[in-house]
Amino acid sequence: MLFGLVVIAFMPGNDLTGSTDGFTGGEPTEFAFNTIPPELYDIYRKAQERYGVAWNVLAAINSIETDFGRNVKVSSKGAIGWMHFMPTTWSGWQNPNSKDDLNNPVFDKDPARIAQYGGYGVDADGDGVADPFSKSDAIFSAAYLLQKNEFQKNPEQAIYQYNHDYSYVKNVLNKAIAFASMIPIQGHTIWPVPDKFKEIISGFGPRLDPFGSGIMEMHRGIDIPVLIGTPVFTVADGEVIFAGIETGYGTCVQIKHEGYITLYAHLSEYLVRKGDRVTAGIPIALSGNTGKSEGPHLHFGVIVNNQFVDPLLIFNKS
Repeated sequence: MLFGLVVIAFMPGNDLTGSTDGFTGGEPTEFAFNTIPPELYDIYRKAQERYGVAWNVLAAINSIETDFGRNVKVSSKGAIGWMHFMPTTWSGWQNPNSKDDLNNPVFDKDPARIAQYGGYGVDADGDGVADPFSKSDAIFSAAYLLQKNEFQKNPEQAIYQYNHDYSYVKNVLNKAIAFASMIPIQGHTIWPVPDKFKEIISGFGPRLDPFGSGIMEMHRGIDIPVLIGTPVFTVADGEVIFAGIETGYGTCVQIKHEGYITLYAHLSEYLVRKGDRVTAGIPIALSGNTGKSEGPHLHFGVIVNNQFVDPLLIFNKS
């Protein structure tokens, strides 16, 4: 049996794995209604409309940073206001009216001067000042910063630029998942390789680049070690939307199901073609070691509304 999959309900663009016209949040969950102060919804939504940044991500950041404005004291790093901006990020690095000082932070409120010095503070409520302690100004400014950090192309990286900590990215996304609408995935799912291959050598989430760059990266799937030539199964009924070679993934197959897409990568051979209808459990490919791969394994990914989510969510935990 399959349980309901909770995801960040980003509305899809036309391209499966590339850039989109932006991500927007879905309908609030019951948890969101019980958690987020109701007067903030309109602000999050309007910021989303203006900057193309998902409302539930803005809400998640607001929740983590200041508990929705209930705790706006200066942070341990000197960040200020509703969304915890560093004063020089808000005002502009070279702005003479700004100083990052834990004991005495100084920030500019003049929208024109902030813009002149490349700051991110904006006057969202039209009162003539850009105030980080104004909920509208702060939330819109956070959306503006995320937009400039190319949230539309790579949400995880944009959030990382907001606070340079991959555990922070994970916390924000988990919170956003809780705030976004539930998308129930109905039907039966199976493991994508024979049951004897249950080990996962790399899970979903932040990890150190396995190719030695020394930087952290977001791993958007799970890696299951298997012998080359092992049959790979579709996990559920669906339609093949891609079978071929894709940069990084090597030979791969992508299948569209009801409400989500699955991706099978680093294959040695695919056994289906685009447009084929497939049923859960039929072999669609043979595993391999193609593309950017360290050794024979299956990379399995799940995409909901153009956003990768933890693939283990679609399997019954029992």
